[in-house]
Amino acid sequence: MKKIQLNHLDQILKSDADFVEKINVISDTITQLVGAELCTIFIYDRISRSFWSAHIEGISYIEIPDSKGIVSDVFHKKGIMIINDVQNDPRFHKEIDISTGYVTKSMLAAAILNHLKAPIGVIQLINKNRGEQKFTKRDKLILSKLLHYISQFTERFSG
Repeated sequence: MKKIQLNHLDQILKSDADFVEKINVISDTITQLVGAELCTIFIYDRISRSFWSAHIEGISYIEIPDSKGIVSDVFHKKGIMIINDVQNDPRFHKEIDISTGYVTKSMLAAAILNHLKAPIGVIQLINKNRGEQKFTKRDKLILSKLLHYISQFTERFSG
């Protein structure tokens, strides 16, 4: 199944599919391979200095100022981080859970870099749904490798 998912991701990234379809396939593939409940992809808007949700499963549009939350921290550090106790993390933007009714317990978040290694957004995998309910170094490695591969195609679908 993993090979099928990666083959599908490869085909979509190399195709003329539109931005939304590519974002959906990226999200679905990463969510399944890492074993998360859901995935949110935020794209950075340099004009408004905020992040907007390009993909968020079952939840309406969200916009976050670039000075708030884990999203901002990961983006500005161009990093990838595991937070297995999100509710007690001082960077956590609790208002999103309040407005959506969703409870975020754990998170694996990473900056999305373009082909020039500049950050263009953030991907968040929310709530591990397999095993011991915590994201691991292995999950981080899987996400890192997939994002590195995807970055090769950002010139095509970001502009």
